[in-house]
Amino acid sequence: MPILAAACEKVDAALGPDNAGFHFTQIKEKYGSARFYSDGSVLMIDELRREVNAVLDDAEEATETACMRCGAPAQIELHGTWYECLCEIHAQEWRSEKRRQADSR
Repeated sequence: MPILAAACEKVDAALGPDNAGFHFTQIKEKYGSARFYSDGSVLMIDELRREVNAVLDDAEEATETACMRCGAPAQIELHGTWYECLCEIHAQEWRSEKRRQADSR
């Protein structure tokens, strides 16, 4: 996931070699976009904590418009019972697969 990789590089650059005890506690997808949860902020000064939080907030926001499979421009839509952020190509593949499954019943 290029968005996460870029966010990690920015967090590493902000924290420097000490990294202030920072680590991710959870990375997940919810309602079609990513959520990044971290720990270690207790050891950070307020300015640094705000910078790290801003990087992660920006990364979460970026996942709202990037295909979760390929990174192309996309939008969040309901696919079955799940919200997913898929580009038109991958959304069409999803629909085609669902039609094949329905036809095989």
